[in-house]
Amino acid sequence: MLASVLRAQGIPFTVRASLSHLWIDYPTRQALAGERAEDSWWERDGSGWRPRWSGLLRLGEAVTAQKQALWDAMPLPRKALLIAGWIALAAIAWRRRSAARATATPPPLAPAATE
Repeated sequence: MLASVLRAQGIPFTVRASLSHLWIDYPTRQALAGERAEDSWWERDGSGWRPRWSGLLRLGEAVTAQKQALWDAMPLPRKALLIAGWIALAAIAWRRRSAARATATPPPLAPAATE
């Protein structure tokens, strides 16, 4: 929505994306923590999406920052619920795949060639 408003007002902007965040930069915007141009991995202006190689090359640094901000700060009960949810989703997917394989009918056999 912000991009639409900026476009309608003729204000230049760039959409930026990182590992877990999407934000819009415009000339008078004050950058927040984790929302600097050098933190982005992808950006989009009028010409489409393009990678920011300087951000992608700092992948280890970005993953460490995300871990500290999201995982390390998360309370233990929430971590347990998150992991339990991942396990439940994996189990559901495995059961569905197994059920689909069990009910799948094999293709009909080709008729034997006669000489």
